[in-house]
Amino acid sequence: MKKTILLLWTSCFGLGFAQSQAQSQAWSLENCISYALENNLTIKQYKLNVDLASIDLAQSKNALLPSFNASASNSKNYGLSVNPVTSSSEFQSFSSFSTGINSQVTIFGAGQKVYNYQAQTFDLAAEVASLAKIKNDITLTVINYYLNVLYNQDLILVAQEQLKISLQQFERANKNFEVGNSTQGDLLESKAQLARDQLNLTNAENQLAIARLNLLQLLDRDPAEVMLIEKPANLIPALDKSEQYQFSSVYQAAAEKLPDVKLFDFRFQSAAKNVAISKAVLFPSLSFGAGLNSNYVSLAQETFKGQLQNNFGQYWGFSLNVPIFNSRNANANLKRAKINLANANINTQTARLNLSKSIAQALTDLKAAEKKYESTVNSNIALKESFKYNQQKFEVGLINAVDFIISKNNLAKSEADRVQALYELILRQKLVDFYLGIPLSF
Repeated sequence: MKKTILLLWTSCFGLGFAQSQAQSQAWSLENCISYALENNLTIKQYKLNVDLASIDLAQSKNALLPSFNASASNSKNYGLSVNPVTSSSEFQSFSSFSTGINSQVTIFGAGQKVYNYQAQTFDLAAEVASLAKIKNDITLTVINYYLNVLYNQDLILVAQEQLKISLQQFERANKNFEVGNSTQGDLLESKAQLARDQLNLTNAENQLAIARLNLLQLLDRDPAEVMLIEKPANLIPALDKSEQYQFSSVYQAAAEKLPDVKLFDFRFQSAAKNVAISKAVLFPSLSFGAGLNSNYVSLAQETFKGQLQNNFGQYWGFSLNVPIFNSRNANANLKRAKINLANANINTQTARLNLSKSIAQALTDLKAAEKKYESTVNSNIALKESFKYNQQKFEVGLINAVDFIISKNNLAKSEADRVQALYELILRQKLVDFYLGIPLSF
């Protein structure tokens, strides 16, 4: 009997001891969030998108400047070729060299390059907002997984306490049976309850292992790592926070601080600029160009320097491009740009509507979670008193093992319900804090 009890107690508390020995450094919520934001691969991909958008913006800005190019070429001719000096065809060999510089600037282009630069500016802002949004999404997921680990750790404590009670009950039932004060049925029922509580503890340990694995995978860490989670000192939430919030103020704060709506606003602005670009293509464009050039031919009698000086030329001029017919490509592109603008407008409205629905749901869930937690606390208090009374009655033989076990299981369920309601309330409060822009920490 003593050996059985010793083995059960070792199983009950061995998990926590092994974990405390395996790793001394526990992870806080802040550690988990900062690690995820720094190492998550999805976030790294979004950062690359920001880098690409930055390059596109710089390129569109540089396109506003005049172009300036220099060129030089050297060649050797053999056989029949045109003599550059006499302009006649001859069998001969000679070398030639030419050089020049040129520059071109758009004087009028219906604002195409300016509109493109503005569109790229909004595209970069949208990518930055997308990066901020994915960071927020991952932060919320980290909090959810982190609280799930804490929740399952507390369920293990509940299961351990119930196993402790069952051990005491089984030991008492066995002594009473040995002296003839209880039936074999009571002893067997106590033994069966002991086995059920041992199974409940095993299941709770398995759920904790799964919760830890989910968090490890979210952080892209080794699944075999033994990860300890730091439990905040005070997890007792306030029960009247929902009364402090108004939908309009929470929505206004979220719309101003969160990137969810801004992201689509920026994309709408970019789409509007793309419409302007498509319209500008339909108008004429005027550009100005100028350049300098010279050349040298070995057949001429002059020196290299002399030829470059004598052959020196310069030019300047204007170029007008008038679109007349281009297979209706410009019109088709304009229609596509307008459709994209309409779609971007719908996406913006949808984002605002989704944010409104999410906030309304979050406030409703918070109020319900507060009521649920308060009810489970009150129920747990009452069932603790009831169990204490039934335990005293059981010890003096006024109730049988079955009734005692029913009372014990009711208390165990109320403990589990209270723990579940606690962490649900904490999660709901953190979600509203997120919409308000309050740092997500304890």
